[in-house]
Amino acid sequence: MKKYILSFLILFGLLNLIPNIISQTYAWTNIWDFNTPWNYIHQDTNKSDVINSLWRLKLQINHQWVLINGAWWALLNGPDWIFIEWNYAYIASSVSDAIEIVDISDPTAPSHISSLSNGAWWALLDDPRALVKVWNYLYVAVNRSDALEIIDVTNPLSPFHVWSISDWWSTYLNAARDLKVIWNYAYVTSRADDAITIINISNPSSPTFVWSLRNTGRLNWAEWIDIVLKLCLYSIICWW
Repeated sequence: MKKYILSFLILFGLLNLIPNIISQTYAWTNIWDFNTPWNYIHQDTNKSDVINSLWRLKLQINHQWVLINGAWWALLNGPDWIFIEWNYAYIASSVSDAIEIVDISDPTAPSHISSLSNGAWWALLDDPRALVKVWNYLYVAVNRSDALEIIDVTNPLSPFHVWSISDWWSTYLNAARDLKVIWNYAYVTSRADDAITIINISNPSSPTFVWSLRNTGRLNWAEWIDIVLKLCLYSIICWW
């Protein structure tokens, strides 16, 4: 019995000694600063400091490669928006007045695939500001063209203009800045018209104006839009 008691006391002593050993081991350091490359030891073992420093470390991005405007004929002057799907990046270049498609299958060597410029195939792309891809189509909000431009990208090597709907049709798309697509509808913000315009895109070859919400006093210079869906079953069970 005495042997068991003695073993217990030794174990208890070791358990109390370990935290002291740990604290003494790290007592030389104060703040774990990972912002300075390769400089990872400083003072104190404050747990929150360590976690915070590790969090900052995770935020550091390892540079892979870069594709600049003009390289491989890329039209990337003033890239305002990017949409990534699988191996391709679709970029709205506002100063180039173009949509640029980049192959990113190898992140260390992105390459120009194709582009569609303002006026090509009658595309309205004077200052594109936002885009979204749905199935085989890109929907683009175009600022100076005051339009929603629709582009077929079934073949990324050869994008082409499908159709566009512009402010010329009194659709309140003056200075179109942002858009979201939900099912068969595109919701577009218009900065100059202080409006949100809804467009039916069930047939991409023939988009039609549905409705605009404007002049409410709360849509001045409408820039960005996001949509939260609420689906309810029998008005009791809801999913946000």
